[in-house]
Amino acid sequence: MQFGFSESREFTTEDILDAIDNCVPLAKIASHQIEALKDWASRSGAKSASLSPQIDSNSLPLLEVDYQDELTNN
Repeated sequence: MQFGFSESREFTTEDILDAIDNCVPLAKIASHQIEALKDWASRSGAKSASLSPQIDSNSLPLLEVDYQDELTNN
């Protein structure tokens, strides 16, 4: 697409396919930074915002008030 723009023309399907072929995933470009962030998160006790909480037998039961809040927020 950039090539079409730089040549003062509309971009073509070929321009789009070339752009896709030339894309490098961020996970490959910034793997060191991603690993550093993962390490920091595991050391700091940060909780995942994208995972649903897992309830196991060791977790404390919810207080009745908390349970009611859970029901009204859904």
